[in-house]
Amino acid sequence: MSMPPGWEWLDEMPDEWHPPEELKKPSNAAEINLAIQILSCDSVSLEIRALVGRFITEQSHFTSWFLKEVKGSGRDLSKIALISRSPLEQTRLVFDAWKKFQQCLSATGRDEDLFSKISASKNNLAGALNDAADALAESRRK
Repeated sequence: MSMPPGWEWLDEMPDEWHPPEELKKPSNAAEINLAIQILSCDSVSLEIRALVGRFITEQSHFTSWFLKEVKGSGRDLSKIALISRSPLEQTRLVFDAWKKFQQCLSATGRDEDLFSKISASKNNLAGALNDAADALAESRRK
């Protein structure tokens, strides 16, 4: 389909991630549903629980900022479209780390091997949550 003049930038936009079915309930917000899943896991540490809280807080701050200061601000539409993708992209990165952690929890093998894999995936999840929160906070400063 051809674009009207001036809208060609839509063809250059990166593909948008579509959350899987497991992140579509009980809320209509993928990041909330992901947080519920993570917080419902007895194997996550208190550090990860705190990072989930920070992740949700930064998601909320981002959305508030976007609605008040970006949407309708007269900025270039391509820039607004790119900015608007940040929360979903950060949710995707956290979701990927979460799925890897879940896979490690359900893996079988020698205890020593499993412990190191679970520990590494737990650190990866914590890093993904921290990086996502940092990225969302940073995007508001630009």
